[in-house]
Formats: sequence, structure tokens, C-alpha cells
Amino acid sequence: MRVDSSGVLLIYELRQPLGCESLVERWIYHKLDVAATDVNKALYERNFMAATNAMYNFWLYELCDVYIVSAEFSP
Repeated sequence: MRVDSSGVLLIYELRQPLGCESLVERWIYHKLDVAATDVNKALYERNFMAATNAMYNFWLYELCDVYIVSAEFSP
């Protein structure tokens, strides 16, 4: 985590893709970026419940529910 020049707390910074990511990996990176944007916005507004919900929803419904299950079935 870090604070940018405008004082916004950044919990995640989007890294440049390597170019060899699978479709599922690109999808989870996108979902992580959306969740991080929501969390950053909620923290900036001091809305801790919304920030927590965004993290929880990403963890449960995107990462655990879809990404890990799809990784089990990929070759």
C-alpha cells in the first residue's frame, strides 16, 4: 500500500501484463482492478463498510468461486 501524490491510499497498482496470461488470468486481473478501484474510492470517502464489502466480494465471488475452481480444471 502507498499514498499517491494527491493523498489517495492505493492498495493495489496495476502492473503491466507479461503477454503470456491465459484468458482466465486476464479475467481475474480485470476483476482485481475493478475491486481495487472500488476499494480505493471507498477508502478515499472514508466508507469502510463499502471498502470491506468490495474486498470480500472479490475474494469470495471472483477469486474463490470462479478463478480457483477454473484453475482446478485447466490443463
